[in-house]
Amino acid sequence: MLVTMWSHETHTSLRYHDSLFPNTRLITRGPNNYLRGLIIHALYDVSMSEHSTGTAESTAHQLTTMLQAISSAETQVGQSAPGSVFVVCRSTHIRLRHKLMTSLFREQQASGPLATAMHTYTFRFISPMLFYTPEFHLRILRGMYEDTLVYTSVARETLQKLNEEWQDFVLNAAVLLNANIALLTIQSVDGSGTSATRSPIQVFSYVSMAMSTGSIVLGLLLVRQTRTKTPKSVAASMLAHSIQTRAILYSLPYALLMWA
Repeated sequence: MLVTMWSHETHTSLRYHDSLFPNTRLITRGPNNYLRGLIIHALYDVSMSEHSTGTAESTAHQLTTMLQAISSAETQVGQSAPGSVFVVCRSTHIRLRHKLMTSLFREQQASGPLATAMHTYTFRFISPMLFYTPEFHLRILRGMYEDTLVYTSVARETLQKLNEEWQDFVLNAAVLLNANIALLTIQSVDGSGTSATRSPIQVFSYVSMAMSTGSIVLGLLLVRQTRTKTPKSVAASMLAHSIQTRAILYSLPYALLMWA
């Protein structure tokens, strides 16, 4: 096992070295065929599952483009082509660095600190009050990782869906806030007719306005945060803090809207 790991690391380092000095090498069939095998394996993973562990940093379109580049490089075998050497060696280095000897589907991962971490008491206590939405967000956030490795393409897709979700909540909360304001303008709503005493309808309307405002503010802040940062940096920041806390935070716009 140790020899295999040493051989793998040596091969990875050599490919990285060759990518730094492409002028010192000629195009050969060996590295091209090896890279082609890695990419074909990754494409197979994509065809079997959209959440493949073999495509942490590449999409199916990117892998197909890499195959086309390899085919173009094969026409220059035996020649000095620094550009093609760089493409082949750099792509091999990236594929080897992100080659994961794990199960085919990320949903089946049962190891690692994120998969095995137990829910905290705070999470268990707050989740029912938020309509168990943190449970849902925790599952999709965990899907962006394999152990502590961030799947950039999946993180990008997940954050895009969350942004669309928050924008819908902001719109619905704004409509509800407008309806509450319109309701409070009706004088007959206040049955007592005095400012010292508020009717139950007014009290509930004020509470609804506060919840709607909170949903709008939090939704806008979360959208801005995820749009101004790269998906990988957002996902990495979750590892620095508790991912369960982030799941609760991402659930607040929906939960506040439901309470409103």
